[in-house]
Amino acid sequence: MFRMCLLLSLVLNSLACAGTWIRYNHLGTPDSAMRVVVLADSTREGAPWLLRDGQDRIVEQGILPATTSGIGSHNPKRYGATLDIPLADTGSFSLHIPGAEPARLRRTPAPYTFLAGGLVRHLRLMRSGPDQSLFRAPSHPGDTSCLVMVPDGSWSDGAWKPDPTGRRISLPGGWYDAGDQIKFTLTTAYTTYYLLRAYQANPGIHPRTLSNSALPDILEEARHGLDYLDRTLVDDSTFVIEVGDGADHSQGARLPQFDALDGKRPALSALSPMPMAYTAAALALGSRIFADLDASRSARWRSTALRLHALTTAPGASREAAFFRQEVNDFYPDPSPYDNLALMEWELYQATEDDSHRILAVAFADSADPSLDPGWTEVGLTVDGDLASSTPSSASRLATSFTAFQSFATKSAPLWGIPFRPQWGPLLGWPIVAAEGLRQAARTTDTSAGRFATDVLDYALGRNNWGVSMVMSRHIEHSVSRIYNPIYSLSEEFPEGAVAEGPGSKTIHTDLSQYISIPADAPESEFNTRTVVFFDHASDFQTMETTISQQATMLYLLAMHARSRNDTVVGIAPPPVPDTTREHLRSLRAIPLSLRPGNWSVYDDQAEQGLSTAELLETGDSTGGARFDIRKGEVVEYPYAGLAQSLATPVRALPWRDAVGLRLHLDLPQGRSIRAQVRTSDILDSDWFGTPVAGHGSETVSTILFRDFSQQGFGAAKESFDAGKAIGLDLLVTSVADSLVVKLLRAELLFPPSSATPRALHAPNRFRTSGNHLHWVLAAPSRVRVDLVRADGRRKLLLDGNISSTGSLELPIPSGLEWLRIVHPGGAQVIPLAGIR
Repeated sequence: MFRMCLLLSLVLNSLACAGTWIRYNHLGTPDSAMRVVVLADSTREGAPWLLRDGQDRIVEQGILPATTSGIGSHNPKRYGATLDIPLADTGSFSLHIPGAEPARLRRTPAPYTFLAGGLVRHLRLMRSGPDQSLFRAPSHPGDTSCLVMVPDGSWSDGAWKPDPTGRRISLPGGWYDAGDQIKFTLTTAYTTYYLLRAYQANPGIHPRTLSNSALPDILEEARHGLDYLDRTLVDDSTFVIEVGDGADHSQGARLPQFDALDGKRPALSALSPMPMAYTAAALALGSRIFADLDASRSARWRSTALRLHALTTAPGASREAAFFRQEVNDFYPDPSPYDNLALMEWELYQATEDDSHRILAVAFADSADPSLDPGWTEVGLTVDGDLASSTPSSASRLATSFTAFQSFATKSAPLWGIPFRPQWGPLLGWPIVAAEGLRQAARTTDTSAGRFATDVLDYALGRNNWGVSMVMSRHIEHSVSRIYNPIYSLSEEFPEGAVAEGPGSKTIHTDLSQYISIPADAPESEFNTRTVVFFDHASDFQTMETTISQQATMLYLLAMHARSRNDTVVGIAPPPVPDTTREHLRSLRAIPLSLRPGNWSVYDDQAEQGLSTAELLETGDSTGGARFDIRKGEVVEYPYAGLAQSLATPVRALPWRDAVGLRLHLDLPQGRSIRAQVRTSDILDSDWFGTPVAGHGSETVSTILFRDFSQQGFGAAKESFDAGKAIGLDLLVTSVADSLVVKLLRAELLFPPSSATPRALHAPNRFRTSGNHLHWVLAAPSRVRVDLVRADGRRKLLLDGNISSTGSLELPIPSGLEWLRIVHPGGAQVIPLAGIR
């Protein structure tokens, strides 16, 4: 046995096979076995695997099975197989497979409950109105005076006009739905409802760290939502479905407290049964949960819920959805009201014990189809889950739904166990299937529905094509972070607790490509499939925009999963993962750009009949500035003006192609934002690559990585940004502002650490490169890790294991500036690879 273990160890530490990846939940498991997925470019059947414990002892071993799924809709590789790795004890383990980076598996009690605090944190950040928010000022006080709009023609047209009376109403509060600053009653009600369900399912796991009251964070956030919903019913003919409209998307990146539309936003009003029913359900459930916490609020919310019920069930009440039609996608057309109405009736029955509501709940639920795509358009899975024990028709619909989910998971996505195909934002709907699956498993003899909770959590936390956690946290290794949300980017805050939308339809993504700027060499591309894509990129509003709804449904799943395991206390977060991005930024070299006074110019939108202006101010060596007045008129939908520097020949001659970014030193007022752009010779439609920059006054310093560049989306779609074709710098202003002065004080081009000589860290150089090989001479055999570090900070493992005292390793040919980071018992060493071609 010892010889077999030694042989396996030697094989696993070799580099005989490349192109193998282990996908697993980065937070671990509370169970005695953990499912992982192995992907590979070629078959791995029969290859050995072994598991080491924290003392590097081999505790389990085996061989890889035959492929479960080859290349298809949900697997990009020829080989894909699942392994259930036994974890006998709590603690950390490492799984080793030839050619793959070792996977760090963990078994720990209640590994996920600590996420509850972060999920609520994102909602606190997205608050509108005067109530407490995070790391920014309160916003949109002008929502106390919103012009009422009513449907213009048929509701199905999605068009609106001012109410003939010219009325204004007050609707402060609520949450911004996503990356924009619009407030939708339908998603606000849906979010509030599932926050309350998450608390109701497991009160003990929710912390009190942000709350400025005696309430846990989740209830204080739910109260914020309930207070807003209570105001949406202005009178018996005025129910507000939305505050804001398409004008929001013409404002550019800005913090909510610096919004030019403040005080000018419309309130779209229609007696639309979908948001009205969701609102009534949330208010009715809130009235029950807060009955002993805040009696006056509880009574008021119950009264409003009953008024909404009377309006939605009155003779001749509409069953049509009112929504706002927008160029890219509509907000928010719910195709059927019956699941919404059933939810309302069930919650009113719970709140009032009036059996007429239960009878109506059954009738409305029976008018709805089985729920096959849960989300804000389909809440039937939860309704039928509530009714199933007493209503055979609901039990039958649930059985139909879960049969379809299990069929998809088994036949179409056997590696991952996901319940239905991702089109857009599946991490909103999949948690509902998973949470309701736990209830379904508890009341039937078929417990397979309960497996969805593990599979969905695993998928969200790393067991997916891309090997990344789509729940963003500094406590999770390989967490995505490049969220589509200007509040985070302009505040320079990590999006702790935000949930990415997740993978989506490749067809839809392609159709939207003119609005999304993904580099041609994006690392995620290798793991996309012919039908499904995902990108961790700040321009990708299909996969990386976070909505308030998915925060709530993920909280509901966490609460239900913890309850199923009797975990009823606030979780403890694992140690934070080291911030390699900041380490990378500190290591970059800076070369000042010599900007010439005579090369500055300004431009504005007046040639297109716009109203914006830009005035060039005094310029000097490497400095330039302008005064902007950005105005929204009737002709130009997206107003703009800019300050431009045409790069002189010596500056263009710098090695831009090897650069990774820019550092700008600006005088930019606190909280205001601009768009920093690099003009390149290959773009002829002015749709240049750039990124938002937030102002911090006269000491504004912004480090911009080219990997974060995107286009605004009005020009033709491009392949990727080519810094080698740089011809100019732009400071573009698109947010409406009066007399905004912006100055560029200094600009620097950024490069990876010096490629002139190897740089040693804490130890003498024991490794060197020659041609495309790494050579070493050590005092004794050692355990060594070698990573290939790319210019944008991404890493690829080349070696992790025991090596002899002398030897060599063949290196891949670098595509640009890259370097090796070598960690060995004597310390660490960095070797640039710029000279290898």
